[in-house]
Amino acid sequence: MTYEVRVDGQSGPIVKDVDQVLRNLQQQLQDQQKQWVVELREHPAQFADLEARIHQTFQGLADQVVAGVLAQVTAVADFARMPKKSSRTAHHKLRSPEKRFLKVRLLEVCCCG
Repeated sequence: MTYEVRVDGQSGPIVKDVDQVLRNLQQQLQDQQKQWVVELREHPAQFADLEARIHQTFQGLADQVVAGVLAQVTAVADFARMPKKSSRTAHHKLRSPEKRFLKVRLLEVCCCG
């Protein structure tokens, strides 16, 4: 059984591991921070809006990191064998493996005091 972890839905790119995600995020942040600096210089009165968008950007980046961690863990051979182990000890007959899509919605966590 293989697992596919994707970002941006079923048509999004497949994520292989967290290192791949972090490299991609680094490039995204370098490009984005340049835009943020220009925008703040040109429109300083709209700092509050910019701050909200920066927070939203980082929330999306965190979702990508979570996808990378999940992809890396599910790629390990032991993880793929886990369903086989559990099927031997199951009390009820389990269905044969089939491709299933799992949509994970990450919720915002605010730790501000």
